[in-house]
Amino acid sequence: MLARLQPKQAWLAGRRPDLLPTAALAHPRRRRTTKPACRSRWTAAAKAAGTAVAGALLLFVLAVVLPALPPGRLWPWPHSVSCQQGQEVVISLATVAQRLTTGGPFPVALRALLRQTAGDCASIWVFLPRGDRAAAEAAAPALDAAARRAGRLVRLHFVPDRMSANKFLWALEALAHPEPGAALAAGAADASNAARQHSRFRAVGTSWRPAAEITVVLGLPSGQPQPSTQQLQAEVARLRAAPGGGPLLLVCDDDFVHHPRLLETLLAGRQALLASGRQGGASSSSGGGSRGSGSEVAVGTRGYRVRPDFTWGVLPAEFDRHVTEGWRIASPYQTGVATSGKGILFHPQSALGAFNLSDFGEAPGGAHFVDDIWLNGHLAAAGVPRWVVPLPGEPADMQVNGDSPLDRRLARQQLSRWQANSDAIRFFQAAWEPGLLYRMGGAGGPRLRPALQRALLRARSAWALLLVRAGLL
Repeated sequence: MLARLQPKQAWLAGRRPDLLPTAALAHPRRRRTTKPACRSRWTAAAKAAGTAVAGALLLFVLAVVLPALPPGRLWPWPHSVSCQQGQEVVISLATVAQRLTTGGPFPVALRALLRQTAGDCASIWVFLPRGDRAAAEAAAPALDAAARRAGRLVRLHFVPDRMSANKFLWALEALAHPEPGAALAAGAADASNAARQHSRFRAVGTSWRPAAEITVVLGLPSGQPQPSTQQLQAEVARLRAAPGGGPLLLVCDDDFVHHPRLLETLLAGRQALLASGRQGGASSSSGGGSRGSGSEVAVGTRGYRVRPDFTWGVLPAEFDRHVTEGWRIASPYQTGVATSGKGILFHPQSALGAFNLSDFGEAPGGAHFVDDIWLNGHLAAAGVPRWVVPLPGEPADMQVNGDSPLDRRLARQQLSRWQANSDAIRFFQAAWEPGLLYRMGGAGGPRLRPALQRALLRARSAWALLLVRAGLL
């Protein structure tokens, strides 16, 4: 069409230039230039690359950065959820003096627990050795300010040191056992029957005792005095009388940035397993039955199945198949040992009310140090299955530099982690469910989430840890 119009425009230019369109008139200082084709292609490629980078950054911000921020800081999620039918939860953990400083892991872990979406139904108990009281008093103002901002109370218990078992044993004694007088009477009457009915690691009939002689409560309103010993004991009695047979117990470690929906996820997972009838799991071969069998379940976010040779650990190439992480799986998976580091939730009265986990009389020498196997071995003996449930994010691990107090204590007893864990696993050999022993190569393993989703969850965890190290979380 343009080729046919060019002769006519030339005729108009010579005879009637006033009729020629302005755009067709030649301008001495304005020449039409055509960009080289290579430059046009580079420009288009640069625009496409810029769009892709902007889209990737937007996706990273929406999927990783904003969800990693605390609730109420630029992002309304995660939201608070209400407790089911007045159910109460005690969150129990332990720490030591060197982790209480501002740059240590405990203040960060505590803030993560204070931000739990289901935190309105939870109280936090922290157990420390008596010798660490001075360090705790020095760190108390910053911890108290964090508790006040969250509007929740934190109880610091100074107790005789039970090493790794501090994080659950004191709370378990306070919540799972009956009143002192009743416990002593029941223990005196049933000790001989219990010895006949239960195996050596199922001792029954211990007296209840307060969780600590010295307790400091953080998060109290300004001017309110510390509660008395009688008030603290009354609070424990109230918890034991809570709906549903007393509170649930969530045990976790002090060196993780726990996911804001950890408690919410464990509560929902436990309720779903109980409703589906899968709490019975594989039956225990220990014999004798238990009060928890078929009516209780323990749920966590990390665990592993016991090896058929009843030794602990696998080679590095087998590790990812052996250890089940809640953030990697798409559906609940039953394990032998649900580790408490990233959180394990169970009902102490229903699961372990008839057991005395404080009795290490016939246990191997390193049983004090292997709290996860000691706890899960008793759950297995009680017929309580342990499940790992999907978690909507990976908890960030705040690795502590240097050797841990546990390593030093094991070295003083000339023990290794492998030996202490293996001895404890063999001690409970009759309790582990035969159908849940680990098969090398990952046969019968859990169903995993898609690789892209796992990558996003891991990136979110890395970003949360970066915020922690920058002091923004």
